[in-house]
Amino acid sequence: MAVFFEYRLLTWVTHSRSLQKFECKYTLRKHTKPLNTLKLSGDARMLLSGGDDGQLLIWNVTKGSLHQAILVVFNGPVCVAIWTPISPEGPMTSFAFGCADGRVFVYQRTDETGSYRLSCSIPAHNNHIEALAFDMNHHRLASVGTGTAKVWQIDSDGHLKLLHALTPKPFVVRSVDFLD
Repeated sequence: MAVFFEYRLLTWVTHSRSLQKFECKYTLRKHTKPLNTLKLSGDARMLLSGGDDGQLLIWNVTKGSLHQAILVVFNGPVCVAIWTPISPEGPMTSFAFGCADGRVFVYQRTDETGSYRLSCSIPAHNNHIEALAFDMNHHRLASVGTGTAKVWQIDSDGHLKLLHALTPKPFVVRSVDFLD
């Protein structure tokens, strides 16, 4: 027996000046278990979705179609994902995601096919990745897992280098963001 979960992409449509409502534009079907993360690209053309089925899916939102599927079932559920535009070529050049085993993956778009290839995979934390944030100005990625925040430098090849780790005892870090 197969169980399919449906995720509908809704768009804001104005029918009159006083009444506005959402309409279903596309139904995106591929995940077989619940979703944990959704991230729309900066230009709203691509969508990342990750779930308990160990899949990170890249959707073309303008066409309502699956662009690419990345399977990481041996790393557990995909917990969080974020676009990381480290190239001036656009907002969809790369992304990072974290899994339940504490591993962070970085993928970059290839020019030839437009598909994404693995650039880096690192054991960032001892347990599931709870949050990711990206600093566009300095190309830094922050990750949170096991109560610890870590800041990584992303180079132009998509590789990560640890810059700083913070475990603020007796507190537990659950989220992270950058201020500029």
